[in-house]
Amino acid sequence: MTWFFNDQPLPTNDRLQVTETDDGTSILTIRQAKLADEGVYTARAINAFGETEAHTTLKIDCIKPIINTNLNTALKVTKGETLTLEVVASGTPKPHIVWMRDNDEIVPNDRIQVTKSTGDDDKYILTILNVQPEDEGEYSAMISNVGGSLQSDKCKVIVSKSPMFIVKPTTQKVRQGETAVFVSNVDGYPTPIITWLLNGKLLTAKEGVEMQFDATTDQANLSIQNVDLEQHAGSITCRVENEYGDEEETVQLDILVAPTIIEDLPKQQETVSEQDVTLKLIVRGAPRPSAQWFFKDRPIGSENASVDEAKNEYQLLIKQSTVALSEGTYRVVLKNEVGEVQSTPCVLTVLESVKLTKVKPASIPLRASSPDIHPNAKWSQNGITVAGGNGYGCEINQLHDPCGLYINDDQTIYVADSGNHRIVEWKSGATNGKVVTGENGHGNKAHQLSYPVDVIVDKERDSFIISDHRNQRVVRWPRQNGASRETIISNISCWGLTMDENGSLYVVEWKKHEVRRYKIGGTEETVVAGGNGYGNHLDQLSNPHYVFVDRDHSLYMSDFGNHRVMKWEQGAKHGIVVASNQGQGNNLTQLNRPQGVVVDQLGTVYVADYWNHRIIRWLKGATQESVIIGGNGQGARSNQLSCPIGLSFDRYGNLYVVDHGNHRVQKFNIE
Repeated sequence: MTWFFNDQPLPTNDRLQVTETDDGTSILTIRQAKLADEGVYTARAINAFGETEAHTTLKIDCIKPIINTNLNTALKVTKGETLTLEVVASGTPKPHIVWMRDNDEIVPNDRIQVTKSTGDDDKYILTILNVQPEDEGEYSAMISNVGGSLQSDKCKVIVSKSPMFIVKPTTQKVRQGETAVFVSNVDGYPTPIITWLLNGKLLTAKEGVEMQFDATTDQANLSIQNVDLEQHAGSITCRVENEYGDEEETVQLDILVAPTIIEDLPKQQETVSEQDVTLKLIVRGAPRPSAQWFFKDRPIGSENASVDEAKNEYQLLIKQSTVALSEGTYRVVLKNEVGEVQSTPCVLTVLESVKLTKVKPASIPLRASSPDIHPNAKWSQNGITVAGGNGYGCEINQLHDPCGLYINDDQTIYVADSGNHRIVEWKSGATNGKVVTGENGHGNKAHQLSYPVDVIVDKERDSFIISDHRNQRVVRWPRQNGASRETIISNISCWGLTMDENGSLYVVEWKKHEVRRYKIGGTEETVVAGGNGYGNHLDQLSNPHYVFVDRDHSLYMSDFGNHRVMKWEQGAKHGIVVASNQGQGNNLTQLNRPQGVVVDQLGTVYVADYWNHRIIRWLKGATQESVIIGGNGQGARSNQLSCPIGLSFDRYGNLYVVDHGNHRVQKFNIE
């Protein structure tokens, strides 16, 4: 028995199968019939005696749909790109396809296109242009004809996009005190998180700083009101990020400040014939002002003019001055794109060479007042905060457990900001400080400090000398950048410091209950007070803290553990009690953990009475003290103190107090 299809021998396979039965029946089975199977089928039987055949015609009216290529189970597509879903399905007649997202039928439009199968092509394609987040969901195809229906696998479509800038922020030039606005447009999905940084430090929404993001326009704005050169100038970074990536763009915020003279030329200056002389003034401005010097109202070339950018100091070097060529009036005009300013005219007088004898002025002890102070002098009872006062912290307008201080001739304050492990400079009238040493954080390396408790300025060597308390060392740090730092005394439990007019350094060794002197340039120590162990005898001290040296080289020290102030005259074997000899307490004959001490020209002793929250004055030879500042209970009002420590006069007799517990320095003006 042989089978034929349209007169051609019929091949057999998995789909076309022929079976024979014992009774001579031949059966042709066609599995999963196709339109191509339509035609004439012939069964031909042959044996030795002859042959015969039978014919039948197969007509296929309908084939139930089947899916030949299904959808993927998941697909990620980038926002803004094109999504294409394809299913291959066959059937007779050709199936009808309905595309679904979740449980909703998809309606074609300009952005959503449906391509149907044509001819022998059994592909059905869904195309979505410019994919958006709302296109996320589970997609499927409902496939049907008269023979039946079925649903494709569901494909979960996830829309994502790594953040990117559509419009980048741009560098801004803004005048001092105005508002700087940075604008950028970003794209990404999920919606990116946007952060702004100033000089690498995260900006947060606070007074004067606003950050906005409009999700409908994808616009991010940063607004900084009342911009300040010291606080805000530098790099602005906009950072955008989501789970698929991140991007950032950095631009500059240039703050324009008209030139301002901080320290003017002197009205008069003298020099000696044939000597070089330098005229100096300090000017602040941004961009950095250019300078044009004038001599007798005629412009001077720039070859001898220079700028120390670190100090904002403008200089004019007059070489080998002579009466004929150099004597006269000098001035300088400084300008930038914002404005200009002119210095005070300086009249330079050139003296003919004569033998000059330098007269050394009378020395003023460190932290003492230049003018004599009357025994009955009074100071304002309401202090002015001149450093800190904004709670404890590490910002440039804050202090954290400050201790000792030093006042320069121009009323610049240097504070040992102990809890922040740094020394901070506060100019007169400034609202923010400037870190001058210890900017590298807490530690024991050469460029670090650990709980500094006192600081003085060595004018001869233009350096700071610092009591680096926890590191048990006294260090010298240069006031100018680039110079080396050095440890000048090691392995010492140091506390207070001072220096006499000869450059000898005095250091309190509080654990050994003594004060040591180190002569200039040397490391050999001499015990000049105490040194006889812990105790309350006149030749002993108990954990002394701060020290003052007068013109006669007599030492005054706060004998912290004995609640008294001791005076130790030069060369003496024992001291005398000059303040409080009645033990610990709060009456007018007692102290409670005395700290900073200064002495005036009459021998009057001024002491920071730590636990009594007051400043007391003890006249020479008096039997009791008087309270000159504080004494109104512990507190933070302008007439109160909280654990005062450091104490110093300025050159005018005003008194400065390190208000340790309130993390501030208070100035009390002399009346």
